[in-house]
Amino acid sequence: MAQLTFYGPFHFNEIQPKKNNYSQGNIVPTEQFHSSVIPFTPNLSIPGIYIWGFMYEYNPLQKELLNPLDFSKGQNISEYKNIQFIPYYVGKKKSSISSRLNQHHSIITPKADATKFLRLSLKYMKEFFKDDNFPIYGVKGYKEKLEKKINANNKDIEYINSEPYLRQIFKGQELEIKLSGTKNKDCPIIDQKIKTSQGFVDLEDTLYKLIAKKNNFFFCYAEIDYSLLPLLERLETQVFWSLKGRTISKTQRCPTTVFQIEDYTQTGIFKKDLETCQIVASEEFKGYV
Repeated sequence: MAQLTFYGPFHFNEIQPKKNNYSQGNIVPTEQFHSSVIPFTPNLSIPGIYIWGFMYEYNPLQKELLNPLDFSKGQNISEYKNIQFIPYYVGKKKSSISSRLNQHHSIITPKADATKFLRLSLKYMKEFFKDDNFPIYGVKGYKEKLEKKINANNKDIEYINSEPYLRQIFKGQELEIKLSGTKNKDCPIIDQKIKTSQGFVDLEDTLYKLIAKKNNFFFCYAEIDYSLLPLLERLETQVFWSLKGRTISKTQRCPTTVFQIEDYTQTGIFKKDLETCQIVASEEFKGYV
């Protein structure tokens, strides 16, 4: 049986690119982001499955997430007592994973491509992963659940790269939207602004607040052998359904457990069978705290 062994979470700043080239990056753990010694770091230059997301404080008595951790002023992770990594996206890469993570991290740039990343409100970020009504991209019922969420007008979903949906989210407010083509349908948005008393301004971006303003971007990673490349998508799918919470990633229907997953992450993000203690894939997502 093929095996995936996950390590982390590591902070993006712990990736050391070779000659500023992220296609050849290595992980160099630092005391700022790790309160204990890291016995092993995966090789980011070979294929694998990655999970990126954010680190939060939580209240163990109330079993609820509090605030996202803030490293913008060089804070040390040891300053926070109870912390939990919240996965946001699961992905795969056939070559260098560090270059792929760099692409994800680049959403902090003002004009970054937003077509692949759903934006949720800061409040909903604390609960989307355990919400049965959160739409899972790629499986049956996605469109219906997405439209129900958007039509609820509660701003759980703050942004999606679709002009009709975006106008529904900001119903009653004036938007200025620029599409990538001349068609009236299925063209990605490349720029979007909302009218305020100061004129048209960029829409607020939850991911920008977390990554750029709080320097909060963590990831876990599992290497795979090159012989398993033909199975990479199946591995990614099983990881998606083995997590304790949903992510915004596109996936396929829940598979049977075929691959063995070992969790050496420091916050325990995978579901386990109570009898065998083995990590299993299932459609149940109870969350992380």
